[in-house]
Amino acid sequence: PADRRLLRLNADSSLDTSFNPSSPLLPRFVTAARQSDGKVVVVGSFSSVNGMARPGLARVLADGSVDVAFRPSEPIVWELSQFANGETYASVIPQSDGGVVIVGSLSIAGATPRSGLVRYRTDGTVDPAFRAELNVGGSINAAIALLNGRIVIVGEFTSVNGAPRNSLAAFLPTGTLDPAIGFVAGSGNRIRALAARADGGFFMAGSGSITSVGGELRQGVAALHSSGEVDRGFVAELTAQDSVMAISATPDGGVVIASPNPPSAVPRAHLRRLRNNGRIDPAFTFPLEV
Repeated sequence: PADRRLLRLNADSSLDTSFNPSSPLLPRFVTAARQSDGKVVVVGSFSSVNGMARPGLARVLADGSVDVAFRPSEPIVWELSQFANGETYASVIPQSDGGVVIVGSLSIAGATPRSGLVRYRTDGTVDPAFRAELNVGGSINAAIALLNGRIVIVGEFTSVNGAPRNSLAAFLPTGTLDPAIGFVAGSGNRIRALAARADGGFFMAGSGSITSVGGELRQGVAALHSSGEVDRGFVAELTAQDSVMAISATPDGGVVIASPNPPSAVPRAHLRRLRNNGRIDPAFTFPLEV
């Protein structure tokens, strides 16, 4: 649609009328993320928001007005050629100090050129101490930050910055490629989703079988420690036919998974919960029919 706006819903799913950005985000709004203070960072191929110059990146306050204290000066350039299908990917990762990391098919020029992975300070300027490059031999499907400051990406790629990385890679808090975390995906596997765990590790999910660096076989969902080692105490009660598109970690170490094509023998299996050992929670029933 021509009119792309940023909206906020209340807890009951009704429209929050107090959140009112006065102008649409054009021509393309890519993604957004809420910071812990309630402010929202938005990324896209726009040049202004509410009449204020914002070259592809802006932060809005709780009422939807532009945060004038966050003033990015270097425009984001979208690298659409990085993806065979022409899609644009970006992920906004808020950080505890108020800064934000942007991951995706983008670059910035100017005094602090960056490609694919950029960290902005609280005022919107590029962090010169975070010197990262992200050149992926494929596409990125998801990105998250871990408690130890590492940034993890997954997708359909076989190398990152010239180093072999099959479907999984990580960057240290300084922005350099983490030499300790690598991953080998099973045949026909597509890693689509990530979720941070409360213990500092993370879940990743997709379709097909997942073969870790340690040789552990997993179906649909795998749990990993912050070091990148597979959590051998978590074995998902899924099959190679299960395709997982989205996941959300639960406080007790489990995970809720969303599947577009669950086994027909399992009622209402589009949304399931796995306990902290990977077994399906039979008490979790959600009336979702798609």
